[in-house]
Amino acid sequence: MAQRYSQNGWKAETTARNFTRFQACGEGWWAANDDVAVVFTEFIERFNAEVEPVYQKLLDDWSYANRLIRGSSTVVSNHGSGTAIDINATKHPLGTRTFSAKKLKSMRKIKDGITDDAGRPVLRLGADYTGRPDEMHVEINANPAHVKQAANKIRKKREAPTMDLRTKVTLTDAGARNMTVPGYTPRESGQKLSLEYLVLWGGPGMYRILGKVDQLHAENAALAAQIGALSQAIAALATGSAADVAEAFAQGIADMEAAAASVLQNAVAELDLKLVVDDIADEPAQ
Repeated sequence: MAQRYSQNGWKAETTARNFTRFQACGEGWWAANDDVAVVFTEFIERFNAEVEPVYQKLLDDWSYANRLIRGSSTVVSNHGSGTAIDINATKHPLGTRTFSAKKLKSMRKIKDGITDDAGRPVLRLGADYTGRPDEMHVEINANPAHVKQAANKIRKKREAPTMDLRTKVTLTDAGARNMTVPGYTPRESGQKLSLEYLVLWGGPGMYRILGKVDQLHAENAALAAQIGALSQAIAALATGSAADVAEAFAQGIADMEAAAASVLQNAVAELDLKLVVDDIADEPAQ
């Protein structure tokens, strides 16, 4: 090669063995290092989503190439340093204007969103060359330190968000209504509760409360049936025979004993419910 460095000042190589291989949009590409790979991946994937599909045709998408800039006898292409890519080359040949104004705007938006810590773009579009256009072409236009800054910003953006259960959230009107338990101080819109509290409320705690409420409803229905049996016994006093009255009262006494047991069970269930509510509602609202 005529020189050790490509047009943008990055070290050129005669082979790709020292470069980073990466995948983007189902294709393999070469990059000067891991940081350049992160930056190019971001551009390629957003180009595919926001501009047009990356077509993945043979000899249609390029990265590393050991060559000079086309038309030059001395200057190494940025492809030679693993700092340039060509996307959909057969659709956007060198020296032509093929992108619509809308697509160019989208490409510049992507480029302008990949910046170093000072907010400076680290890419340049061949579509923006003042001379011969090269719309397939995207290249690194910053030094390694600034590219690392841009790559780290992308890495941070792609990290899975973490959740701090101590984080406070503000109740809406609907949230306050849904979290109010009869017999307890109602929640109010604007109160702040921790995520930990909400997880307990909406998870195991709420299921335990709903289970107790269902149980109380069932026992109340049984008690109503027992009261109905006693009402039938009283009615038999006025209209039935002695045998009917005796049978009705015998059934009524049995039902009353069952009702007493049910009332006791209800009392225990209500106490358990209170303990459950107190257990998960002990965090003061702010």
